[in-house]
Amino acid sequence: MRTILTLLTAVFFINIAISQITERQSNISLGMQPCLSANIKNMKAKEVEKLWKEYFDKFGKIKYNSKAKEHFSAGVRINRIKSGDPVDVYAKFEEFADGARVDISFDLATGFLNKKITRQSIRVGWTL
Repeated sequence: MRTILTLLTAVFFINIAISQITERQSNISLGMQPCLSANIKNMKAKEVEKLWKEYFDKFGKIKYNSKAKEHFSAGVRINRIKSGDPVDVYAKFEEFADGARVDISFDLATGFLNKKITRQSIRVGWTL
């Protein structure tokens, strides 16, 4: 069972690595905010969502906001983002004909993670 989960997680991240990650605006429960977005080909949004939950569970509890159709984690610590200080993470998944898109927003308490903040004030590794 563990090897199957490892394989699925590897496939998920290989697909993301092949996909181009871009910064764009996404409509989350807090309004339009910057996010990291990846189009993942040949996978359904539910599959990507399931893999995200399995992977991200080690960082903190994930809640689902059905009204905004997003996943939310409060006060998680990700060492490569803001040196391990707590951040809030929002994730949305959308299905398209040829795959899915995942949008992930990071609320740093001083603003949402974006190119401008990254260059000015925090050390970021785009991989979790």
